[in-house]
Amino acid sequence: METSLNEIMGKIRDIISDLQSVESRIQSIKDFLDLTENNIEKIKEGTFEGLHHVNNKISEVEKQIKELNSKVDKLLEEKK
Repeated sequence: METSLNEIMGKIRDIISDLQSVESRIQSIKDFLDLTENNIEKIKEGTFEGLHHVNNKISEVEKQIKELNSKVDKLLEEKK
């Protein structure tokens, strides 16, 4: 009886050890996912800022093109 009780206790210790190992792995995965989520958020913010900057530059170029078109139109009108 004592042997079987020792076997049961040994199996319980093994199970607890395995559970601790699984818990440690789960925590590592959770930490990795948190880090990945933070990195994705930084990338998203950087992309948004970059697109906003590009949009502003495009608006400036459009404004310059309109001004040039207006000047070209005036020159063409003067030549007529």
